[in-house]
Amino acid sequence: MNFRSYQNLVLVGRLGQKARLMQTKNGAEMLSFSVATTESLRNQDGSFDQRTSWHDCLMFGPRAPKLADKLTTGTLVCVQAHLTYRELTVGTKKYQLASVIVDDLQMLAASAPAQGQTAAQPAPAPAEPESAPAPKGAVAGKRPYANRRTAPAQSSQPRPDDFV
Repeated sequence: MNFRSYQNLVLVGRLGQKARLMQTKNGAEMLSFSVATTESLRNQDGSFDQRTSWHDCLMFGPRAPKLADKLTTGTLVCVQAHLTYRELTVGTKKYQLASVIVDDLQMLAASAPAQGQTAAQPAPAPAEPESAPAPKGAVAGKRPYANRRTAPAQSSQPRPDDFV
């Protein structure tokens, strides 16, 4: 039997600080940022405490420099990534460190404006396209068959679930 391994990590959280664009020793551009995820845990007394975890992420490739200015503190992102491990030796002890390598990133919401600043005005909604005239007896602004729920028509034919 052929078993394949698969690794996928999805993080949805907010950036802790502005992303930093750096270069590797080979000259490749690398974007470094940290994502905070929060989970609620129930205490023994029944109340909830929130625990925040920080994930240091690295992004390589042509999108890294393009996203450097857009990824600011507080931006809500969805990161699809995988883990890689590297070995670190301190004195005589060896440690294994995990790195989150970003495969894809989507910005879900921009950061909230700082105090004293105003948020940008939203773009106006696109105009409704012209459509055919409404059928006779239709109410203006409503689609004739939208969200209509009716009972299914009774049929003399047996249905598969009738035999269960």
